[in-house]
Amino acid sequence: MTFLNYFKALNNLIICLLIAMLIPIISKVAVGFAMAKQVGGYDNHEPRAQQQKLTGFGSRARSAHANCFEALLFFSAGILVNLAMDNYNDPVVIMA
Repeated sequence: MTFLNYFKALNNLIICLLIAMLIPIISKVAVGFAMAKQVGGYDNHEPRAQQQKLTGFGSRARSAHANCFEALLFFSAGILVNLAMDNYNDPVVIMA
């Protein structure tokens, strides 16, 4: 693997990791939207209690938000192991 390909693979892995880190933040927008639509609006003093009361779309958005964090843990661990092992071959980059 030439240096240029090595650098591109490294960049692709880091970019994928940064995008994956943004997904939980983006998914929080849907949760916040559902919370704001509830009676009384967004409860800034006790948001977790309000999230427990969400139903329908809000409940699914909250679950999706939690799933994003769970998936991020394993995805970031896999990327960081590949970075630590200097394993930047094409199949790894494609799977990311």
